[in-house]
Amino acid sequence: MRTVTIRCIHPEEGLPSNLCPKNPCAPNPCTKNGDTKAVCNVEDRGSYSCQCTKGFFDNGITCIGKEQSPVNIDTSEVVDENIQDLELSNYDSPLRELVVQNTGKTVQATVKTKSGEKITISGAGLSGTYEFEQFHFHWDLDTMEGSEHTIDGVG
Repeated sequence: MRTVTIRCIHPEEGLPSNLCPKNPCAPNPCTKNGDTKAVCNVEDRGSYSCQCTKGFFDNGITCIGKEQSPVNIDTSEVVDENIQDLELSNYDSPLRELVVQNTGKTVQATVKTKSGEKITISGAGLSGTYEFEQFHFHWDLDTMEGSEHTIDGVG
């Protein structure tokens, strides 16, 4: 395991936003899906430390890579006739705890089920089973922007 610290320059500092993901610590910044876990902490505005068991963002020193946010979903390329069903587990379990928090940048919610079982998602071409940890919202000062991802180029 190695730790890589990178510095992303944000658009207001002079670099186009497509060169740096808004959150490289978002789901699986490592290049090998499924077998690696990343532990990431935002150290200061735009600086992230990430630990990955194998590789980091393709070459280890840049903020760009094949499987990162933001993602543009091209609807002309998203149909796969052979894809298996998406499997959601424990999503309908009664909740023991729901914590909604104002982080100063977004609203974030975490949940725990009464049974203690994890809420998971798998199938549909995913490389493994993923556990629900939290959800949060993305927005911007401009009400026409805010989505990290786009569909056919529209956020």
